[in-house]
Order: sequence, then structure tokens, then C-alpha cells
Amino acid sequence: MQKKKLVTISAMFIGVIALLLFLLPIKLTYSLLSEAEIVGSYEWEFCRTLEGNLVRIDRDNEKGIVKSYGVTEFQRGDVVLFEINPQVINKAFINKGDTIGFFYSNEEQRKLLELENNLAVLQSEFIFYTTGQKPEDVEKAKQQLLLAKQELVTQQKLMQRSQVLIKDSVISLQQYDIDLNELKVKELALSIAEANLASISTGDKPEQALLINAKMEAVQNQILQIRERIGYFTLIAPSDGFIVKERAATSANLNYERLIKVVSKSEMIAIAPVRLFEADLFGLNDSICLPNYKIKGRIIAKDNVANYQLNANGVYYVAANLDSSAGLFHGMKTPIKLFGRSLLLRDYFYVLLTQK
Repeated sequence: MQKKKLVTISAMFIGVIALLLFLLPIKLTYSLLSEAEIVGSYEWEFCRTLEGNLVRIDRDNEKGIVKSYGVTEFQRGDVVLFEINPQVINKAFINKGDTIGFFYSNEEQRKLLELENNLAVLQSEFIFYTTGQKPEDVEKAKQQLLLAKQELVTQQKLMQRSQVLIKDSVISLQQYDIDLNELKVKELALSIAEANLASISTGDKPEQALLINAKMEAVQNQILQIRERIGYFTLIAPSDGFIVKERAATSANLNYERLIKVVSKSEMIAIAPVRLFEADLFGLNDSICLPNYKIKGRIIAKDNVANYQLNANGVYYVAANLDSSAGLFHGMKTPIKLFGRSLLLRDYFYVLLTQK
């Protein structure tokens, strides 16, 4: 009887203590042990599709978005060769701006050569219309001009004689008019000869020159586009990082073949799933740690969509930066502990007991 009474008193005492604990403003930090995937904050990869097109993808793993996406399409029958820069084959780390590799396209080179030849022809035509014709043509025009000048001088002397004779009524007015008209004809012939020489010597043909110049600009724009396209075939490292070297064919079952992938190593992040009912318990700037590596960090981003692949009740993903990348590899998985909100003791146990 006394033992039963002692048990009752003990139970009441524990109940009072528990009640006091629940009523007192004692708080505990809510934590979660999950599994994180370690990735570079920035990824860049170049792939070849089954159709033979080249695709470049830039991923920002901090924000969980694809920053840019580019497709280079080749003509049917075009032969494309890709070569890794020999200087980077054995390198593990590369710097921003390093040349990673080269693409060669025989079709693009053929187009470029054809356009450059067309431009050379147009440039020759432009010189022809703006700088003159053959030397023998110029010499002939000079002789015609000299003859026109001599004929004009002769006609001017004849006109002076006619003016004297008409005053003395030696010649008729009709003959005087004929000599005057002949003078005007000689003056016009001289003007034509001068213009002809100027046209032949300087190529003064504005309509033809404008037409040729317009054609040259069109071809130059096409050449610029081809060169920019070919320039895109020189792969330049967009950021500091390391080339991902995979022994296994990870893309064997996909509709593309990865030619090269560069991952930023200057900053690595951890991506971890969190259960949906815990969405309000973890926020930006909350602390995390990787227990196996004693590396700390903070949550920098949260997804706003649900994912049911890992948990029937759904999860969402958070991204956390890391204060160190020592011993970490891109793509590895490791335990991660997240530290969320501080909850009152009663709320803390309520979450533990009611949520699954």
C-alpha cells in the first residue's frame, strides 16, 4: 500500500514537473538530419544531341535555374570535328577564359570562303567604278579633250572674224548665225570631253558605286555572322572550375551525349530534401553542418514546389552554402544536419508526436 502511494506521488510529481516545463517559456532548436548532394554553385556543359546539334547549358545551382541555353544547328551533311585543347586534357582545374576545345565545320568554312571570294570581286568592281578604267581609255579621253579644245579655239577665232565681217556687211546674217551656233557646239563638245575624262579617270558613276557598296555591306554582314558562328565553336571556360571526368557513361540512356562539363569549385553548395510539414520550420540563413566533415554553412535558397520521389508525403529542397570545400566532390552525397526555428517545448514535442 505504501509502495503504491509512493508511485502515485512520484507520478504526480513527474506530471507537475512536466506541466511546469510545458508552461515555462523554454525553447529548443528544431533540427533535422537529412542527406545532401554536394554540387558546384555553377555548372556549364556542352552536349551533342542525337540530331547532331550542339547544345550549351549554363546552370545556377544556387537559384535552381538554367541561366542560359544555346543551340548550334548544322546543315545536313555537314562534317563537324571536335577536338579538346591538348593543354587542358590532363588538367584538373582550369581558369576563366581558358580555351577548352575547338569545333571545325567544313560547311561553315566553305560558306566563309565563298563569301570572302564574293567580297573580293565586289571590292574590285567598286574600285573600277570609283577609281577609273584602263590607262589606254584614259589616254584616249585626254586626246579627245585636247582635240575639243583645239576645235573650240579655232572656232573662237572664226567667230571673232565673223563679228568683224558682219559689221562691214561682208557676210550675211545667216552665215553669222551659223558660225555662232558652231561655237556653241564646240563649247558643248569641250564640256562633254571634260566630263568624260573625269568619269573615266575618277570613276564618277554614283549609281553603280552605290549598288556595289550595298552588295558589299550585305556580304560583309554575312561574313561577320559566319565568323561569329565559327567563333562560338571555340569553347571558352566561363568560370574557374574543374572539368568533370566521368569513367561511366552517365548519359548512355539519354537523348544527348555530354562532350564536356565544367563545374565551379570556388564555391560549392549542399542540396538537401526537407519534408513538407517542416516547410515553416526552416528558413533562409538558418544554420547547417556536414557532420562527417565538420563543415558549416547557411541556407541560401528554398524551393517552392513539392517533390514526391523521395517521400510519399512530399519533400522540398533547400540549398546551403558551405564555408569550406575540403574533401568534397561534385555529385557526392553526405549526411547534413539542419538547424531551424526555436520552438517552445510544448510545440517542439507536438511536432515530434503529431507529424510523420
